[in-house]
Amino acid sequence: MKFKSIAIAAALAFGTVGAFAGGGPITFLDGTAGFSATDAASPGLITDVFTFSLDAQYDTNASAISIKLGRNDWDFKAITLTGPSGPFSFSTVAGSSDALEIWALDVVRLSAGNYTLSVEGYVNGLAKSGSYGGNINISAVPEPESYALMLAGLGAMGFVARRRRSA
Repeated sequence: MKFKSIAIAAALAFGTVGAFAGGGPITFLDGTAGFSATDAASPGLITDVFTFSLDAQYDTNASAISIKLGRNDWDFKAITLTGPSGPFSFSTVAGSSDALEIWALDVVRLSAGNYTLSVEGYVNGLAKSGSYGGNINISAVPEPESYALMLAGLGAMGFVARRRRSA
């Protein structure tokens, strides 16, 4: 099961590679948005910043991946999502290594507003460049009226079932 999750995260992340270089705005299409960057080797910490806005409250999860390809290697140091509901930090997924790094953000609820996703890391060793990719998924939070309607429907079904049984 864990391998399947990692494979899905890798496929989604690499489907976004090339979407952005070094940061920028994130646009959601059908509840998903990609982010990626390719950075040249430079001394010290590199920070790429991505921004997005939400118009309502959403449940959100995200992942980021970096795979060492030849001499090209990006090593994550921290990934942070800040905004009206943050900050939230991504964590390393079990089984990650220098050759394959996968970081994830479990489901969190974000309020409407402006958000910043900061990806910090290094281009490792003798590498000339390093790249990573990731995605953010959002899904609408049901309104309280939806829960009330669902409970009313369950109550009506229970009433009908009880009536049939007694008849």
